[in-house]
Formats: sequence, structure tokens, C-alpha cells
Amino acid sequence: MGKEFWLRVAGLLAIAVALAVFWPLGGLIAVILVQPPSIDKGREWLREQNYPK
Repeated sequence: MGKEFWLRVAGLLAIAVALAVFWPLGGLIAVILVQPPSIDKGREWLREQNYPK
């Protein structure tokens, strides 16, 4: 196992760690930015449709 093999292993490990750290953070940001406006628009649409009946 040469130097190239260990560089690939280190690179894959770095990518895995970055995904593990930033993936949940990205999901949290999406929930904060996307979900509340979507819920508000959905509630508005439901009111327009006379829900709940």
C-alpha cells in the first residue's frame, strides 16, 4: 500500500467528516428558511378553501 492509497483514504475520510458535520447543519438551515414560509402559505390556502369544514 503506497502513498497514493493513503492519500485517497485520507481524502475520503475528510469528505465523510465534512458531510457528517455540515449535512445536519444544512438541514437545519433549510428547515429554518423554507419550512415557516411554506406552512404560512399552506395555512393561507386552506383558509381560502374554507378549511376546516
